Amino acid sequence: MNSCCRRFFWSNNFKVPLVAWKDICLPQTLGGLGVRSTALFNKAAFAKLGWICLTDSSNWQAQIIVKKYLKKESFLVVAKKTSHSSTWKAILEARSVLHRGMRWIVGNSQSIPF
Repeated sequence: MNSCCRRFFWSNNFKVPLVAWKDICLPQTLGGLGVRSTALFNKAAFAKLGWICLTDSSNWQAQIIVKKYLKKESFLVVAKKTSHSSTWKAILEARSVLHRGMRWIVGNSQSIPF
């Protein structure tokens, strides 16, 4: 998708792009055009699926994923295996996005092992 967007902006008239793609993807307030990077958008979508697995046990997608991949392990610690599907591997790679935004709430200290 990024290459399609790049061709739209630069066509075939230029051998060297006039503006870096990362600059085009900046928000307009920072001098860019506000074009979304498909790689970042894709990672955010996979992170959202991971978040659904963590928080919404009634969601049908989460139920399927838990039954197939998370039999006895937590989503946050399960290891990536070569036998897993590419979608599941991408969801596991997007855990880094979740780790950056997650915070533990201690509460009564029953759910967090110390």
